[in-house]
Amino acid sequence: MDPVQAEALEALAPARTPLAAWVYLDQWNGRLSRDLRDLLDSPPDRFAEKLDSLLVTASFGLALSHPPRVVLAGPPNAGKSTLFNALVGADRSIVHETPGTTRDPVDALIAPDGIPIRLVDTAGVGDAGGVGPASVPIDSILGFGGAGPTTCEPPGGRGLSAEARAVPRDGGQPRSCAPSLPANRGCPPPTGTTPPCGGQTPPTDNPAPLAAAAQAAALRALASADAVLWVVDATRPVPDAFAPLAAGTQGPSAWILNKIDLLPNDDPALPLPLERPGQAPVLRVSARTGRGIPELAATLPALAGLVSVPPPGAPCVFTARQRDALKTARLALPDLARARQAVSTLLAP
Repeated sequence: MDPVQAEALEALAPARTPLAAWVYLDQWNGRLSRDLRDLLDSPPDRFAEKLDSLLVTASFGLALSHPPRVVLAGPPNAGKSTLFNALVGADRSIVHETPGTTRDPVDALIAPDGIPIRLVDTAGVGDAGGVGPASVPIDSILGFGGAGPTTCEPPGGRGLSAEARAVPRDGGQPRSCAPSLPANRGCPPPTGTTPPCGGQTPPTDNPAPLAAAAQAAALRALASADAVLWVVDATRPVPDAFAPLAAGTQGPSAWILNKIDLLPNDDPALPLPLERPGQAPVLRVSARTGRGIPELAATLPALAGLVSVPPPGAPCVFTARQRDALKTARLALPDLARARQAVSTLLAP
């Protein structure tokens, strides 16, 4: 058994889906190892082509053990949690008509077409039109308002632009790089504790700090997202305060028009922001009735960047060690000797 086969055997037991198990079984049976040996014996004019054919499988292979994160985001009461439950196939998120029901991000593993995806439900961001005390305008979180922008840089930072990344990283509590929340007065801190919010303990009847913390957690989830589903209520206009966040998002995304079952003649009442990131696709669904849910689920792997899914029995690069060695070989070309040396390290005992 060579090192690649040993890696496949080690990955087999914790395989997240049946498809992942079959892929690992194929590699344990030597499929990738045979192609690596064939690559080492390839003539110079075929080496790069065969190398690239293996490298292109790495995004899919690594996703089997580290599923991409697809984050559901949008204004409060857009039906994100209902959509999350519909995609998961179980009631994982609490659903209620009151805006702000979701506080902490909730995640679950789904497997459209057997491909593992980490789906994340988040609290509503933006103003829900003033409905409910938990609706805090997004500009108070992003620093677009009176507090001004900040310079916080969240780890990863793939999902948000520089403006949208200017958020507090500690659940909304002010610190040196975070915009200050409104001061809470008249509530002394308990003895022996460190009061949050600039030295003031928030009163229990004021939901603003809790809502701000929930939205900050949602923005952190967006910062680490591999793809974003912008969920909006198709029966209501998109809140103006929500547009800066959506327009500032980097990376793959799609707009989900939810609650289409409530529309006459399926005619959405809302105009979407003209500047959709990369002209993101628009899908119409009803999380309540299930309409459009299978089609949405089928788009998630490609949206998350898994566009090269190898057929059954094909070789597949499935660990970071394998991917990095092949990348090193690619960078070494046209020095064929160095490229072959990098590939040979994968099979060396």
